[in-house]
Amino acid sequence: MYTPRNTRWLRACVAGLAMLGAAISASASINGKMIVGYMPNWEGSASGIQYSKLTHINYAFAEASSSGSLSCDNTSMLQSIVTKAHAAGVKVLISVGGASNGSGLGSAIKNSQSTLVTNIKNFVSKYNLDGVDIDWEGPASSSDGGKFNSLVKTLYGYYHPLGKLVTAAVDTGDWFGMYIPSSSFAYVDFLNIMAYDGDGNQHSPYSLAQNGLNYWKGRGLSAAKANIGVPFYGYKGTSRSSEKAYKDIVAMSASAANLDSYGGYYYNGIPTIKKKTDLAKTSGGGIMIWELAEDATGSASLLSAIYSETIK
Repeated sequence: MYTPRNTRWLRACVAGLAMLGAAISASASINGKMIVGYMPNWEGSASGIQYSKLTHINYAFAEASSSGSLSCDNTSMLQSIVTKAHAAGVKVLISVGGASNGSGLGSAIKNSQSTLVTNIKNFVSKYNLDGVDIDWEGPASSSDGGKFNSLVKTLYGYYHPLGKLVTAAVDTGDWFGMYIPSSSFAYVDFLNIMAYDGDGNQHSPYSLAQNGLNYWKGRGLSAAKANIGVPFYGYKGTSRSSEKAYKDIVAMSASAANLDSYGGYYYNGIPTIKKKTDLAKTSGGGIMIWELAEDATGSASLLSAIYSETIK
């Protein structure tokens, strides 16, 4: 026979199991590692996504206004991705911000945070998403870092019991990452380290991936929460206006897939991508990709190279 005490004990057990289930549902991995791909809304089509080789897709971007409102183009593509990704067991997050939205998102985080949080919650719910990725490329002071911490803490407190994710995109520690407090690490499921767009021709060398990973781990981020970002594009010399998709570089010559430079363009070919994937396997949580639509097909695919190296 149940007594009030037994009933309370039973309810506590049920609640505990529910939270455990939520935590389990939030995890997604391939051979214990994450493969996170960003998909920009301006690409127009997501027909080439290899869902079986991904664990998470970050849809980019929902941009914030200074008042905390959100706008996102091509939500029909987002809905299509969510349907196909969920059928394949892949999580889909909305990435809020982006490089061009630094000012708007920054103002919202600092001055309209409660409105921003409400709109993020509404967006995630409306499109049946698995969480939110914060891509604020611009904290410029410790005060800004405190506002970032407040945002991810609030979001994590709401989403973690629901089994949903809170993540963030960060640099390698040489631009704005130093302003993000280590206390924020407890309120993110993982960080996506943008180890590309560095100085010099070789804008994303292996050493930059190492340095970025070591920087965040050195500050106390667990290896399991540190994803190494890799580029699916290249630049001609140091000119950032000369960006070319990896698929277009490979189209110039099949041999380019196994090189890191071709036709004056510098990028990551298959050997370097595999080497970075090995680093992520031994010392990090996985790989992050910017961005999926720039990949080549067939044997030249960088995502396929990441996947094959991950499952070894």
